[in-house]
Amino acid sequence: WFIVASTFDFILVGGGYLFAYQKKVGRLREWTFDAAVSKLLIKASFPLLLSGAAIIIYQKINVVMIRSMIDNTAVGQFSVGAKVVELGMFVPMMVTQTVTPLLVRAHQEDPLRYAEKQQHFMDVIVWSSIAIALGICLLASPAIRILYGEEYLHAIPVLQILAWRTVFVALQSGSGVLILAENLQRCVAIRNFVGLIVSVVVNYLLIPVWGINGSAIA
Repeated sequence: WFIVASTFDFILVGGGYLFAYQKKVGRLREWTFDAAVSKLLIKASFPLLLSGAAIIIYQKINVVMIRSMIDNTAVGQFSVGAKVVELGMFVPMMVTQTVTPLLVRAHQEDPLRYAEKQQHFMDVIVWSSIAIALGICLLASPAIRILYGEEYLHAIPVLQILAWRTVFVALQSGSGVLILAENLQRCVAIRNFVGLIVSVVVNYLLIPVWGINGSAIA
């Protein structure tokens, strides 16, 4: 059912994009292939492809290392905290996706206006993510008890630590938008690969000491 739901979501989102394009821009029949533009897009997006691969590995490396260094029970406790905190990341990610086209347009048209919008954008996503992190910390205990039961109490400190990931995710997504607006895609790939390496090293050092809480810190 998860595969069916994901497929339906993909079709629904894709259909919405096509409908909006035909309403606002033009018909699909008017599309033409331009080899030069294709090469330019592939060259510009390749660092983003590498960056995406690094992010996927980074998001899963905690679970892999916990399983190999502790056991599957610890993986379950950690995964519960990680799943709950993903809800808190929705707001900064939504704001980022909404504001990205506006920032790109401002960067192209008016550098002074772009600088103002840039600062306002970062202020909004950072302070909103801090508020969300505080809320998750305060509600972690009742949320885990209600949603998962007493057997997952070890996930409470994990959730309270991971709650602050929302701030760093907001900074990451916000800076990523600014880097893309200024055509510095290589910086995104380098940053994410460095983050991946640091995560692996810190996990390796902290898991034997603090268990899943150490992995949450990493």
